[in-house]
Amino acid sequence: MKIDGDNFYSGALNKNTPRQTGRKLIVVEDPLPLEAVKGSGISATERPLEKILENINSRNISPREVAKLGFDLYVAGVLKWDEYSDFSFQAELHPEFDKTIGALTGEKARPDAKRDFIKVWEDKYSFSSRHGGSHSDVAKRALHILSILRRIESPVNTSA
Repeated sequence: MKIDGDNFYSGALNKNTPRQTGRKLIVVEDPLPLEAVKGSGISATERPLEKILENINSRNISPREVAKLGFDLYVAGVLKWDEYSDFSFQAELHPEFDKTIGALTGEKARPDAKRDFIKVWEDKYSFSSRHGGSHSDVAKRALHILSILRRIESPVNTSA
């Protein structure tokens, strides 16, 4: 397979086959079955999402932990890209926070201080609904993130 900028195409096509462009990749082989990697501590029967959420408390989590959780949820397919961007961007992780936002608000960055992120996202949803309408893209993303955080707080048994 050759890469031409953002376009992918197969170089094995005959001359009569039109060149395919875009971001579509065609799987030519079935994926191999899951298998445990010796020493990894993860078995093939383990549910990855349960492992991610194992020690997460949505009402007592730091911005640094939220950034990591957001990436894990994005990779697991729970969050879409825009939701991941909204959720995982934590201004307090920026090295210049104290000189920029902190200078305006009078607060110092505390990226490891635990807080109630359900409350944070309830406030974001409320604000975006009031100012953009509850059907705006921002409000929809905030509501989805809020629903995920609430499910983390009260998990459903998925092993049944």
